Amino acid sequence: MPHTSIVIAVAVAITTYLMSYQNSTANEMLVFTSGSNTIYRTAPSSQHGIEILYTSEISSSVITKLAKVNDRKFLFDQCTYSGDCSVFEYDMETGSISKLYQGHTPTVMSDADTVFFFRNAKHRLQLFRSSLADRETVDVFEPLTSMWATNDLAVVSAVFGKPYVIPVGEHQIVFTDSTGNLLKYNISKDQVETLNTLGCIPFTFREKTRELLCSDVNYGVVLSINLNDFNTRTIQKLHGTSGHVYAPKVDAVLFAVTHLNSQTGEKKSIYSYKFETGESELVAPFANLHSGIIMQRN
Repeated sequence: MPHTSIVIAVAVAITTYLMSYQNSTANEMLVFTSGSNTIYRTAPSSQHGIEILYTSEISSSVITKLAKVNDRKFLFDQCTYSGDCSVFEYDMETGSISKLYQGHTPTVMSDADTVFFFRNAKHRLQLFRSSLADRETVDVFEPLTSMWATNDLAVVSAVFGKPYVIPVGEHQIVFTDSTGNLLKYNISKDQVETLNTLGCIPFTFREKTRELLCSDVNYGVVLSINLNDFNTRTIQKLHGTSGHVYAPKVDAVLFAVTHLNSQTGEKKSIYSYKFETGESELVAPFANLHSGIIMQRN
């Protein structure tokens, strides 16, 4: 758990950064977890800079993934060290929390209703699909589950808390199969398309240009793949980064970087990268962004 002084420093840094954007983004906030048992939120309009939304009563539990439903609600997973995982829904307006499913790593489609999440079976990782309007109905999503088994890249991705099922359209998702191929799956048409990129774990989608960002599992090289013409380029300033959160209004991505120092040891800081200018800037020193979402502040 972060020390109080560090939390305050992070709050000030993030708030200062967000206030540097245009007035149109003043009501946006970053809701995030550092990979601990706590979820935070921040916004320029917040007097305290940062607020704790939720802290698990189980101190040893970890929260690895947040998924936005709408500007009022989001999903998050919570796992204990024994491997018991659950998916919860958090209501920003009421502060209420509801347990939805047994599983982890939720992903919500753009219809704000269809949700995917994972469960660890005996020798495989199973993907399930449900509807937030009909939560009692939960089905194994066979088109993807059949492609994964023990030692799959998807399992490696899950260990590191990376979101590896990425919505890239109303009925389309991108994922990595057991051989390391990056695939695009059209749910409504039941069609799979290979993107000819090997060993690259997808982590976010740039909506403005329909570019998919993925990270090489061996070298940490970040690639940007245009899903319209499949043109691929590298983004040098994002190499070796983690915890990526895309902010569509400012067309930027927030991310965490690990620095090693012989005296102080490992240190993480949060930066931003603006796609249009190619510039990166420090957002918050001594802070870790493991998973997060951008929400509108009411």
